[in-house]
Amino acid sequence: MAQNIYNYFFEYDLSKTPGFIYVLANFLGVIIYTSFNPRRRKDVWSYAELIILELMYLIYNFLTRDISTVLFIPSIMGAFLFTTLMIYAVCDMNRRNVIYYAVRAYAFGELAGALGWQLVSYVFENCRVPHSVSVQCMITVGTLAALFAFFLMTEKYINRDQKHLHVERKEVVISVVMCVCMIAASNLSYVSASTPFSSNVPGDIYIIRTIVDIAGVSLLSAYHIILKESHEKVEMAQMAALHRIQYANYQVSRTSIDLINQKYHDLKHQIEFLKMEISEKEKIAYLNKMEKEIQQYEAENKTGNHILDTILTTKSLNCQEKNIQMTCVADGKALDFLNPMDICSIFGNALDNAITSAEKMENPEKRLIHVTVSQEKSFLRIKIENSFQGVLKMKNQLPITTKEDRLYHGFGLKSMKEIAEKYKGSLTVSAKDGWFELRILIPLPEDEKII
Repeated sequence: MAQNIYNYFFEYDLSKTPGFIYVLANFLGVIIYTSFNPRRRKDVWSYAELIILELMYLIYNFLTRDISTVLFIPSIMGAFLFTTLMIYAVCDMNRRNVIYYAVRAYAFGELAGALGWQLVSYVFENCRVPHSVSVQCMITVGTLAALFAFFLMTEKYINRDQKHLHVERKEVVISVVMCVCMIAASNLSYVSASTPFSSNVPGDIYIIRTIVDIAGVSLLSAYHIILKESHEKVEMAQMAALHRIQYANYQVSRTSIDLINQKYHDLKHQIEFLKMEISEKEKIAYLNKMEKEIQQYEAENKTGNHILDTILTTKSLNCQEKNIQMTCVADGKALDFLNPMDICSIFGNALDNAITSAEKMENPEKRLIHVTVSQEKSFLRIKIENSFQGVLKMKNQLPITTKEDRLYHGFGLKSMKEIAEKYKGSLTVSAKDGWFELRILIPLPEDEKII
């Protein structure tokens, strides 16, 4: 048994590639494609699960190293299953994303294993170098390490925006088909050497396999880049639509508030007239009470920015209908350098989310929203706080939408984050003890800074 294990790792047989190279290469592929995706847990156990699955994969590969050609395809499916389970154990993703990244990790493993063994066979066969276990290990480990570093840096660069890619079913199917074609073409010589695309010469087999694997991995990488760009364009279009909707809401609200104020103004004159005609003290007291109630609707927010004033007034009326107490301390002039549509999107989305959350509080006295807009040194500071109940789930440092239709909801916070980053600022959120805080910090332009 010990001799079999030794031969599994170190015996040099030009006719077949040691299986443990693929096991190690697939493990490195899993590390690459889990490094930039959200983690399921951040404790030691998630890594322990990964190591346990890798050891199980190694044992599985050892036991199936001499299987017949008929069982070759099922053995590949088993190897892919282990790759999928390792990614699932580490990353917090849906099944489509798990399969998609497992395909990419497995394709990397195929390429790394093929290239590593091709270089080993080239050195010992073509360069007439005597076989040595140490040289064999050095070439194999060096090749895997170089490919690992290259792909890790490449993937980190491609995913530098840290946006999580939500893969659709058809995109998973396309990636699986590309990977299956790559594996079928690269391993055709092991199934049949009598086709125009295969060979029975080991050196030729390795060359065919490596070239096909390079082409397959390149296609999968190019497809990933295209997917990211496509998804980003869709998100940008949806965010632009949100901007237009928010701005349209502002324009409608502006007109509506002007009409309401005009009606209130007319009603005030009528009340004044009634006061002159009616002398009973009780009726005058009642009319005075009516006037005070009207004044709370008439009183428009005066922050120094007419767009913010309109949004706050509209949302204040909405809050009154839902028994929500909203307070505001805002220096509207601090927003003057922002695009009007960006102001609409930030405060419209933020207050809509705050109202939706606060109105769910069972106790009306705890339905609270507070808005702060100020200049602090060289920064514009926006803080919107609201009460909430229940458990707020976070993903990628943003709350997960509680609305059932997640495809078309949840872009509000993304839109605000995009706007903050557009002005080289940042958006952060926190939730603790039933109190949610959204903070936006944007550096002021040089001509807006307070000296």
